[in-house]
Amino acid sequence: MIPSPKNKMFFTTSDLLQRLNSSINDSVGPDVPGDGFELQRQMPDGSYRRAEKSELAAANFQTKMKQVRFDNGKNPFNTIIEF
Repeated sequence: MIPSPKNKMFFTTSDLLQRLNSSINDSVGPDVPGDGFELQRQMPDGSYRRAEKSELAAANFQTKMKQVRFDNGKNPFNTIIEF
């Protein structure tokens, strides 16, 4: 199941990439060449490489922090948010 903003507290970078790739596969089919969208890191020499799991985890955490910041205390249940 692909997470949606309705059933999760956060919508992360990983969720977005999964949703994009799933939509492409659903509309075009799995025979499309390539791996779809992925998080990449730009190296000092200007080249790119696929992001490691730790870098994807950091991007997910950063996305969660931004969502908390924009929440502005509108959490109706005053719950403690755990990462």
